[in-house]
Amino acid sequence: MSTILAIGIAAATGISLVWAAEHMKRTRTAPALEKVASHFGGHAAYGWSGACASGSIDGEPAHALYLPARREYLLFPKPASLVIFIPLNVPGAFTLINKSYPVISGLPFTGAPVVEAGNALFDNEFSIHSPYESFVKTNFKDGEKRQAVRRIFNMGVKWISFNGKSLSAGWEPFDPSGEIDGKTLDELKARFASLRKNLQPAAGAIEHTEESKVFTFLLAAVALFLATVALSYLLLRNF
Repeated sequence: MSTILAIGIAAATGISLVWAAEHMKRTRTAPALEKVASHFGGHAAYGWSGACASGSIDGEPAHALYLPARREYLLFPKPASLVIFIPLNVPGAFTLINKSYPVISGLPFTGAPVVEAGNALFDNEFSIHSPYESFVKTNFKDGEKRQAVRRIFNMGVKWISFNGKSLSAGWEPFDPSGEIDGKTLDELKARFASLRKNLQPAAGAIEHTEESKVFTFLLAAVALFLATVALSYLLLRNF
């Protein structure tokens, strides 16, 4: 009985410590997320792995996602980050990084080639990774878009990314006690509007319709089935 009691006390203590750590983390995060949610006219929600704020910008959905400092694959430290994104359904993709900032691991499309915009000053300052060269060259020959990028990075943003479905900007590392005020959010909203304005679709890019998602899922299911059959055959043959 004493052993069971000791285990119960240890478990309760562990849960209490985890809850206390989560509560402290949420207390630090709450003001920044509540401010974002309030400005978007929405609400914030909190979970064990982070927090999110949802609302709208000019009548369209807008979201912010906060992830606390953590370790990827239980080994690699990852700083806290805040990502604000809006829907933008145009075939194409890119991730834009300031060359003077440290390289951030795990960003989308950073394995894709670097495409120059064609403006020497801009290309010396920023790297644009994209599988669609003409998409980048066509859209970033627009000086308004290049200026929007500079203004966004001046807010402390570390990267800008577009995946064909949403346009996002990320602060990483992000300090929840830092200042994300209404002026910053208004500025980001205006620069997002500049980037999405008359955005030309990428030639040859696949638009992710529901039909294409279903096809991709079925293709993956068939591949998994065939791999299972092949593995089973090899195992049985060795017996």
